[in-house]
Amino acid sequence: MRPLSGSHLSKRILMKIYAKALVVVAVLALLTGCASSSKSGTNPSATPTATVSPASLICQPSQLQIQMGVGDAAMGTVGYAGMGFKNISTSTCTLTGYPALQMLDANGVNIPTFSLHIAPYAAPAGSKSTATLAPGQVAKFDMQFHSQTGYGNLSCPTSAKVAFTAPGDTAPVTIAWKLQPYGGSTIQTLRCGEIKVSPIYSN
Repeated sequence: MRPLSGSHLSKRILMKIYAKALVVVAVLALLTGCASSSKSGTNPSATPTATVSPASLICQPSQLQIQMGVGDAAMGTVGYAGMGFKNISTSTCTLTGYPALQMLDANGVNIPTFSLHIAPYAAPAGSKSTATLAPGQVAKFDMQFHSQTGYGNLSCPTSAKVAFTAPGDTAPVTIAWKLQPYGGSTIQTLRCGEIKVSPIYSN
């Protein structure tokens, strides 16, 4: 065999080095592609933003006006059916629960008032316990209390005004109204200012 010259030997060595370099470059390219593919596969897809409709706000005192109900008296009991909170604003709002009552004298000072909860007695069939009021609509409730009948000569104070606080509110809507509620089943158990009130209802 003819020995290789120095130049031929150098060329063969260079070709081997070049071939190895190509293999290394190909392997690195393959690994880089896999890593890139792996990363792109683990990226979470964009989560769509959910659109949540805001709940109707509780009616505020400035949105409400008291609407008088229909009064009736029988056997020592006075009732007012269909008392109402009317939405006088331009925004829809919601009421649910029992209104609170407070009787006031002519100077606006509180006089004894005790609210008891009862079921609505004038609510039409199918009425709802939560009232969502569009402008101009009314949420109703019923009231009931004893008159002086059966309490002899005992006399309870008469209000000059009554403050109604809608469920969820902290400030009342006040109207001029003379009420003289009696409570307790006998003279011995008389409790002045006892008024029974139902929860809000709507048709």
